[in-house]
Amino acid sequence: MTSQTVEAAPSAPENAPVPAWTTAQKIGFRLLFTLGGGLTLLAVFGSLQLGMIMPAVQDPFARLGALVTGTEVQLLALRGAGDSLGIWQYHIGWAVTAVVITAVWTLLDRGRRDYRGLGGLLWQVGRIALASGMIFYGLGKAIPTQMAFMELPTYALQPAGDISRMNMLWGFMGASDGYSIVTGLVELISGLLLLSRRTWILGALGSIISMVQVVLMDTFYNVPVKFLCVEFLLIAITLLAPQWINLIRVGFGRAAGPMPAIWRAAGAERTWLRRCGKALAVLAIVTITAFGVVSGVSSKAALAETRSDIDGVWHATSFRVDGAEATLSADPLWVNVAITYRGRGMWESTGDGYTSFVTQDSAARATPWVLEVDDASLTIKPRESGPETVLRYTQPDRDHLTLAGRVDGREITAAFERRPMKRASEDLRFTHPIPDEDAPSLDFP
Repeated sequence: MTSQTVEAAPSAPENAPVPAWTTAQKIGFRLLFTLGGGLTLLAVFGSLQLGMIMPAVQDPFARLGALVTGTEVQLLALRGAGDSLGIWQYHIGWAVTAVVITAVWTLLDRGRRDYRGLGGLLWQVGRIALASGMIFYGLGKAIPTQMAFMELPTYALQPAGDISRMNMLWGFMGASDGYSIVTGLVELISGLLLLSRRTWILGALGSIISMVQVVLMDTFYNVPVKFLCVEFLLIAITLLAPQWINLIRVGFGRAAGPMPAIWRAAGAERTWLRRCGKALAVLAIVTITAFGVVSGVSSKAALAETRSDIDGVWHATSFRVDGAEATLSADPLWVNVAITYRGRGMWESTGDGYTSFVTQDSAARATPWVLEVDDASLTIKPRESGPETVLRYTQPDRDHLTLAGRVDGREITAAFERRPMKRASEDLRFTHPIPDEDAPSLDFP
């Protein structure tokens, strides 16, 4: 990792004085340093290494953003990922703050010739922030867990036409571990390349390619994490700013100009500051890498480990309401039931992720329930604070399940058999069977 940033190589002799920046350049840099540097800490590091403590720091800016926009402040929305109103509010609040800081800074520091040292520092912080994000999210796909929950039983019953755009995207990515791993490796390798002074350009280019795809998918599939991936993309573009002229020249088949030199970061001439900076950078990368690996491996194990034979997708072979065989108009009539019951230890308290219950009625409507399991019963409720329904269950063998209990004031007794899902049994193919032309098919030709 370097302690310098990029500057166009001078054509003048080495001992020639460095030209001073213009007033417009200095004001523009002050705003870039304040706005960009602040959001790198608040948003990027705030979503990764500093996620536990950052909401308390973001709160005042969210309040300011709410005041400026005339909206009701949503502090709780800062605690989770997403493009919530609270996230918009703290970004707007910080933008207003950055303009004020820039104005005060301009009044107090008019005599400065340039900010090359601070530019070097901002470049370094941005590079480590981008590398952290690319490594973390790359690991989430290279160890296929970020979208893999779509393969759990309780996500199998939703009709394709009722699936939201986001869940459709998650299902598309999660349906193939191979595709997820390849896309994750592109992000992971780009993040690792950013760490070396010899390969950071390749890492920034790989990050731009990856993040353009992610921004497009998050935008058009309504994934609520557009802020963060746009910030990653902007950092990658900014890191490469001094190189863009050469890259464009090469792209049009022309010879590249001189390789830009490197700005020294502020404080790089002091050994202890340089070493502290490198130590913090290493700590940031090691922390996020270790967390990503541990989280990915443990999540993968939890996703694969069923805690009981009740886990699976079940089709009703008999459904009785108040002792009479149910008809299509009966309510409730659970044609299919899916139970996710996976993960042990720390994952037992994750709730809807690895312990959940979904019913599907005769009209194909899927209803999710909060689930608690003990040795002889399932306790389901429509939400964490909702009324509870207790279902007794028995299993004569692994592939059969009986549920009995009082639902909506009526006694139900239902027998189910395990329902294998086609997607779970489909392997990667390089040769495909010739379809029977006379047989109907749901697959596209």
